Formats: sequence, C-alpha cells, structure tokens
Amino acid sequence: MNNAMIAYLKELNKSVTRSDEVVTRLYYGDSEYVEDFSYFANEDYMSKGLLEAIKNKTTLTDKQSMELQYFVQEDVIS
Repeated sequence: MNNAMIAYLKELNKSVTRSDEVVTRLYYGDSEYVEDFSYFANEDYMSKGLLEAIKNKTTLTDKQSMELQYFVQEDVIS
C-alpha cells in the first residue's frame, strides 16, 4: 500500500504550477502517511547539508529537522 500511495502522491504533484500547491505528506487510512520531498530536493530550496542527509538517509540534526518542517504540506485521503 505504501508504494501505491507514494506513486499517487508523485502523480498528484505532477500538475502543480506553484510550490505552495505541492503536497509533501499524504495521510491515508487510520493514521498512516507517506512523504515525498522530491519537488523541493534541490539547492534552490534546501541547504546542501539537508540534501546530503536525505540522500544518505542519515539522522537529521535539529537544525535540518527544522528546515525540513518548512516543506511539510499535508493532505488527507478519506
């Protein structure tokens, strides 16, 4: 189900024309969610340190976590 929801989230974001329309966290089911920050995963939006941490799947520092929260834009599938 997770892979299907990620695919849906990526498809949903293909038609956006502004960054404030992008959904990065999609809730489904009881309280499950998927995240996709690929729209913002470039140096125009994120710091090099955050991009590297995401790419390498390392634990984020507090500063990086705060930076990432800026890009969380949620939606819910009922």
